[in-house]
Amino acid sequence: MGLFDKLSEVANKAADYANMDASEAAGKAKNQLSQYSEAKSIAKQEKAEAKKALKEKQRNETSAIFKLASPSPATSGTFGVATIWKQQNGLVYFSDNVDTLYEVAGFEWDGPSYEAVITTEAVTEEQGKQKRTGRVTGAVVGTILAPGIGTAIGAAYGTGNKKLDKKGKTTTVQQTSQVENETIATLYLSDAYGNIVHVIAKDKAERLSELAALARTAQAARIAFNQQVQQTAQVQKADAASPYDELTKLKELMDSGVITEDDFNAAKARILGI
Repeated sequence: MGLFDKLSEVANKAADYANMDASEAAGKAKNQLSQYSEAKSIAKQEKAEAKKALKEKQRNETSAIFKLASPSPATSGTFGVATIWKQQNGLVYFSDNVDTLYEVAGFEWDGPSYEAVITTEAVTEEQGKQKRTGRVTGAVVGTILAPGIGTAIGAAYGTGNKKLDKKGKTTTVQQTSQVENETIATLYLSDAYGNIVHVIAKDKAERLSELAALARTAQAARIAFNQQVQQTAQVQKADAASPYDELTKLKELMDSGVITEDDFNAAKARILGI
């Protein structure tokens, strides 16, 4: 529908509403609102059912989570973290996009990478001894022996603080540890048209190992699935023998006396549908 057609439709609806009385217009608007609400409810229910069906489907599948190094058509061209799912037939898809399936064509990864990190720390060992410092205080008791002359005799009780003389020795301690780096891995996928799509991951070894395992098992599952399809096709082909082959076998049986000519003719009529 072109722009002119849309404008014409809007104008016609406006004209229809203009020719209605208020109650008729309100009734029609209410009916349209009801239809919209019903359609919205149906869409919501269908979405919930689809989500439930997908969750049930993925219970029998394996997945791997990894960080993307760059956007890819297979992951809808987005950055961040991607989730890949493997079906039982070996085909894979991303997130909940089950309508776009890929076949794993290959996987490249050089393995984990680590770097040595040296940490230097200064440690001080403190040694010392305690000594007593303070002043003398106490009660004084005396006897006056002569006017102006006196002798004070008393007990002195010392009070003071303990002080620690510290001497420190500083040593330097170095520790070497291994820190893992994020590495690059490339997943090669083949779409339904045979085009190769690259998915480049950049993550730690644990996640990339899981991705590698998924890619390996997906390829093995796909090979097994294709072999099973070929075997099934061969069996069906063998079971569906041509009428000429069946008649030839029946003719041999008749010539050898296993069946009579009447038996042969009856079987011939059945096979040829006459």
